[in-house]
Amino acid sequence: LNMPTVDVAVTEGDMVTVLTRNLFMDHIRGKHPPSEMVKVVELLNKEFGLDMVEIAKRTGMTREYVENLMLVSRLTPMIRAAVDDGSLKLTPAVELTRLKDPAQQEEIFQLFRQFRWTTQELRDYITQVLQLMEAPPPPPPPPPAARPHTAECVYCHGQFELAKLSN
Repeated sequence: LNMPTVDVAVTEGDMVTVLTRNLFMDHIRGKHPPSEMVKVVELLNKEFGLDMVEIAKRTGMTREYVENLMLVSRLTPMIRAAVDDGSLKLTPAVELTRLKDPAQQEEIFQLFRQFRWTTQELRDYITQVLQLMEAPPPPPPPPPAARPHTAECVYCHGQFELAKLSN
C-alpha cells in the first residue's frame, strides 16, 4: 500500500501466551473447527506441561470444557472429523471416549449415527458395553475328586478299588 510506517502493538510473551491468547480469541469469535482447539489444548498439555486448570484460567474457558477438549483428542480421526463438520456434538464425543478401543469407538459411533440415538441412549449403551466387558467373576473351585468305588476283600478284609479285586 506504499505506507511509510505501520502502527503495531508489541507485547511481551512466550509461545504459551500466544497459544492461550489465540485459543481465547477463537473461542470468543465462535465458529471454528473444534479439532483446532483440541490440538492446541493437547499441545499446551503435552509440550508445555500446563494442566487443565491452568489452561482454563489462561483462556477464560471452564475447566470442564477444557477437559472435554482433551478427552476428544483421544478419539479416532474419523470421529474427530465428525466433530469438526458438526455432525457429532462435543457431549456425545466425550461419551465415546469412555471406550478405550478405537475399533469399538468407531463401531458404536456408527450405531449412534444409524439409529439416531440421543446422548442419553448413547451413554446407556456404552455403560452396558462396559459392564459386559468387565471381567467375569472367578469360576467356582472344581468339586473334589470323586472317591473311587471300593469293595472289601473277603480274605484280608481290606478296602480295594474294584479294578484291583479278582476272585
